[in-house]
Amino acid sequence: MGDPELEEWKRMPSARRPSRSRISGRGGAPRSVRPTAGSGLRSQLNQPRSDRYSSAQRFSGGHQRSRSGGQFWTSWSRTRKLRFLRFIGILVVLLLLVWQCTGSDDPPPTPTTQSTTPPTTPTTEPAPVAAQTVTATETPQKLLKPRYETGAALVGSQLVIPGGLTEERKSTDSILALDPTTFVSEIVGTMPGKRYDGVVVTLGGNVVLIGGLAGTTRFDESWVIGPDYKVTPSGKLPSPRSGMSASASADGASAYIIGGTDGTNPLAEVLSTSDGATFTQIATLAQPTEHPASVVLGTSLFVFGGEQANVPIAAVQRVDLTTNAVVELAPLPVPLSHASAFLLGGSIFIAGGRTTNGRSQDIYRVDPITGAATPVATLSKKLSDAVLAVTPNRVLLIGGLDGAPSSAIYEIVAGP
Repeated sequence: MGDPELEEWKRMPSARRPSRSRISGRGGAPRSVRPTAGSGLRSQLNQPRSDRYSSAQRFSGGHQRSRSGGQFWTSWSRTRKLRFLRFIGILVVLLLLVWQCTGSDDPPPTPTTQSTTPPTTPTTEPAPVAAQTVTATETPQKLLKPRYETGAALVGSQLVIPGGLTEERKSTDSILALDPTTFVSEIVGTMPGKRYDGVVVTLGGNVVLIGGLAGTTRFDESWVIGPDYKVTPSGKLPSPRSGMSASASADGASAYIIGGTDGTNPLAEVLSTSDGATFTQIATLAQPTEHPASVVLGTSLFVFGGEQANVPIAAVQRVDLTTNAVVELAPLPVPLSHASAFLLGGSIFIAGGRTTNGRSQDIYRVDPITGAATPVATLSKKLSDAVLAVTPNRVLLIGGLDGAPSSAIYEIVAGP
């Protein structure tokens, strides 16, 4: 059996073999004795630290690795350690991803407790209540001169009243302006000709006078009265007429011209205009009428009474402004013409007018669904043919006929 140290020497890499002379004789023959402890220690000290460790392990037959298992980490190079740590990091990330994918997404349940707060009822703003009645007061101030059978329109801070009939029951070409706060009135202009029984509306910041009558002549013209009270021709109606009623749309962008007469027969046309120059027929009334009262509420145009062959009628007609359909509602308590209809406090009211028994001083509130009219207030005098002016939160009835041409001014407000 050979020398075990020599066999071990042969198995070692050439770069790490100790000098052969330390384990062999002069002639290269193996020595029969082990190297001295000093000589073996010196050869290991001359090696690098890692080589010394490897040599010691090999000389001990691997038993030292099993006895000190933690030395494997200190024996690794820095690069190997980094690779190992990176591998461990990747493994941890993968495990976390697998756990997240297989776990529940629901959050952990939270303990619930019985609420001791009493349930609250949702509150909403109460809808505005429509006015149930009105109060009409005759003001101490009077119009500069009596006027009737014309209209008024608000431009800026002034009410403009063009033409009409005077105290002599004759038509006039003068233009009155009335301050609706102080009730002071004055003549501010003159029209190209005398005219009454037309309608007056506000469109585009201007007052527009449409149609009318002078003597026995009816007009198909419309005239614009500017803020400076200058009068210029605007357009033409489909045919000459007088005795119409007019109401502005809910947004004030358009005006509706209702009924009237051509001098022989009452008319059933409902016309629409947005500029006072061009007019388009949008509906036909079930009952033609002249001198009716009218008002717009939402998308409905209401037409009250009027005349046929100089006799008042009690018809109430509603025009749907979205479909242009016309329906008849419950009739008025009495036949009525030359009355004034207005919207105040969200409700429709009709004041004064002519009946088959003379003039009326009653003010009616009208149900917009059924058309039923209920008397709710009275004027101080019987009145018809008044000039109607609607201002914010109140209505004015100016002039009219109360047995004679009048210069009275009535102020009407919602409520008792």
